[in-house]
Amino acid sequence: MTPPVTLEELAWLDRCQRRLWLDRNGDTAERVPPARDAVARTEANRTHARRVVAALAGVTPVPEGTWEDRLAATLELVRAGTPLIAWAALEAPVGGVVLRSPIHLLRRTADRQAPSGYSYQPVDIRLHAEPTRWDRSRIDGLRWLVGAALAGGCAPPGELWLGANGAAPARVYARHGDVRALGATLAGRHAGVVAGAEPAIWFDSDHCPFCPWRDACDRVALGSQDLATLPGLRRSHARALRHSGVTAVPQVATLSHAQLAALPDSDGTIARALQAHAESLQSGRPVSHVSKRSEPAGAGDGVLFLDIETDPLTRVPWAIGWMGLDGVAVAAVVAPVARPRQVSIAGVAVTLVRTPAQAWQLAADAVGGPVIHWGDAEMLLLARSGAARARAVVGPWLLDLHAVISSDVALPIPRLSTRRSAGLKAVAGWLGYSWPEGADHWADGWVAYQGWRAARRGRRAGAAQVSPGVLAPAMAYLRSDLDALAVVWRWYRAFRDDTQAPTCER
Repeated sequence: MTPPVTLEELAWLDRCQRRLWLDRNGDTAERVPPARDAVARTEANRTHARRVVAALAGVTPVPEGTWEDRLAATLELVRAGTPLIAWAALEAPVGGVVLRSPIHLLRRTADRQAPSGYSYQPVDIRLHAEPTRWDRSRIDGLRWLVGAALAGGCAPPGELWLGANGAAPARVYARHGDVRALGATLAGRHAGVVAGAEPAIWFDSDHCPFCPWRDACDRVALGSQDLATLPGLRRSHARALRHSGVTAVPQVATLSHAQLAALPDSDGTIARALQAHAESLQSGRPVSHVSKRSEPAGAGDGVLFLDIETDPLTRVPWAIGWMGLDGVAVAAVVAPVARPRQVSIAGVAVTLVRTPAQAWQLAADAVGGPVIHWGDAEMLLLARSGAARARAVVGPWLLDLHAVISSDVALPIPRLSTRRSAGLKAVAGWLGYSWPEGADHWADGWVAYQGWRAARRGRRAGAAQVSPGVLAPAMAYLRSDLDALAVVWRWYRAFRDDTQAPTCER
């Protein structure tokens, strides 16, 4: 029998089969630890699950220990009819392998058909609010596992607890249906992948940061100019192109507009963008893929650059920063203060406020023209945490520079495992901007802010006074985001004003 396989591993059957193939066939010397973003995201999810479980009444946790100890403890609690078991461990053999998985919660339910009069249902806890297909696959896998290990193959329903509403889930997503054949299907697919040919590379910034083979894939993809490095390419495009023998960016550059428009999930606009991206990577220069140009982003006076830092668990803003064309950075930081208080931290004029709504209002008071930001989060966060007055002032001026650039110009920035080719860090880095060491990741700011809030609570308990200066990494990161926005905006304005800027209209 082959080594045990976890359901978490089997999620890669749909995410990236290359990961599973390399786990079995790759050179272990090329493995690397998870990327920092993956570590931060994993910890946020772990903290969220702990908070949810800790808030439940009558829960019995499985003690920490080896897998074998946890498995034995779980089975003992099940035999005892424990109503709610946290951090359970189960496994079951199928198709020549043992499938195993930890389970956030096992909840006892009445079952007249069971000899004991009860059975168990799995609950999986996730921080994000909408179920992904990986979530659905995992909860179905847990349902199969509970059925195989505890119920003679009869899989129970299961639940996904999604999002955060304080210490409770924001949404409960029930999962039903027949999954009796799922274990054998997963085991068979896994066996076929690891024994088959080396799968093609595909980069996905939601998954690659967690993969130990990402650096190896980056090297292979860059060395061969693999399709995976082409920005704007979808999975369906890549499958169709590889099926027709097109595996590298230079080959894409030779395809006609009609050939690219005929790809699955493609059209004329997408075809022009793919042509431009291929030409840009080949030439090393930006290439426009629109024939008619509108007014450049942020035209006029009163431009303001805006960036927001949020709690990774609740997505509630804890800092909002803005900066004008004069380069003077201002921020509002949510703190336990009775009234607003002004301080200077890392060259940023900071106002400590009590609520995100107050922070939004301070930002609204500074608005006098286009509000340049990156991505779609700002509009969503404004709607969720801003008061009506701030929404009315800020909302009409919000301008997503990421969307504007993405719809207009292809940049010579290859897509890689942990880099979105059109991400702010990638674009600003291509232009020569870099974040300061020690303040170059969102987790730097979040850790500093958490530490400051914890120290303030300690002060109320009798500790020494805590200076807001400990927030310096947070403000340095926020300031860098604002500076990067300004660098990219100025470059884009100059690019658009250049009447000789290259276009791609084949």
